[in-house]
Amino acid sequence: MNTVKWTPERLIAEVNMKSDRLLDLMSEDVLQVSKDEAPVDTGNLQASIRMEKDYSEKIASVGSDLDYALFVEYGTRYQEAQPYLRPALDGLNGKVDGMISQVSTL
Repeated sequence: MNTVKWTPERLIAEVNMKSDRLLDLMSEDVLQVSKDEAPVDTGNLQASIRMEKDYSEKIASVGSDLDYALFVEYGTRYQEAQPYLRPALDGLNGKVDGMISQVSTL
């Protein structure tokens, strides 16, 4: 009989590898969709959208450091909101199962 030997260390390494890949897929999707959804006037906002990942904490951040980015996302009393980050994040809801399946087959 053929058997596969799984040690706790190997199992942890496998789970970490797959969770890192899932973090990559999810954050790259949010990054791309937020850039696609960002309103374009000069193109500065769209070009400023960046992603940072911390694999040890399993956290990804997508956003812009432009002073006016928050005003575009949420609006002001003078300007209607033009959300680009929230729709990108909301769009993950229908994609997560497929991404998990994709990672599971690695």
